[in-house]
Amino acid sequence: MSEEKAKPTGPIPPYFETIDGELAVGGKTAMALVAEAGDTPLFVYSTAALDARIGELRAAMPTQLGIHYAMKANPFAPLLGWMKDKVDGFDVASGGELKLALGAGVAADKISFFTPASVTASSNLRSRMVLR
Repeated sequence: MSEEKAKPTGPIPPYFETIDGELAVGGKTAMALVAEAGDTPLFVYSTAALDARIGELRAAMPTQLGIHYAMKANPFAPLLGWMKDKVDGFDVASGGELKLALGAGVAADKISFFTPASVTASSNLRSRMVLR
């Protein structure tokens, strides 16, 4: 078995912290987060980083501009639940995304539904949502 070379590390991205020179998110080092996850894939989100980026976007844009989250970017339910109080609306493009948004507690009046394809099932779901 050949010895693995360590990948060189780059700079810690903005909005993240370090603990003893190691990337940390939410007060936990990357290695600790990996150990917690075990043998499953791991995605780590920093609400502090998200808050900072949303704040920067709001500061750069006119106040009358609403910020919407595009569900296709990442439909992870806990992230959606957290984002619902941070953005002005959610853009969905399918019945599945609509169900996820509603399931995460996003108010129906904060959801815009648009799909470039003519999908009967999605159109029917959108119609039922509007009529309620």
